[in-house]
Amino acid sequence: MHYTPATIPDEACEAIAPAFDRYGLHDANEWVQRCKDDVAQLWRVGDVWAITELFDGKAQRVCHIAAMAGEFTHEIMREIEAWALRMGCAKVLFTGRKGWTRRLPGYSQIAIVMEKVIV
Repeated sequence: MHYTPATIPDEACEAIAPAFDRYGLHDANEWVQRCKDDVAQLWRVGDVWAITELFDGKAQRVCHIAAMAGEFTHEIMREIEAWALRMGCAKVLFTGRKGWTRRLPGYSQIAIVMEKVIV
């Protein structure tokens, strides 16, 4: 489920916080506020939560998964990738810990960011 800014639930910060706890670079509250400000997107499928943002890269539009926390399911990836295609993205980037490379077939590690071409 992709939340609209007006439908973001109160528990979002607590649910997505584990994705940010290891890095200390970003804060869950900041990212959830970005979702409320409609500059990022909040997702939930079952017990997994994610935050995405769109940006225009050098050659194509990109969907960046900035955070994911909870009990992983491939369904959230299918939803995000399908939505990204509808938004005109050619690539999905995923920022996360190294262990995510085992869960995300088709994504390859580039530095600490993984990518998947979706077009």
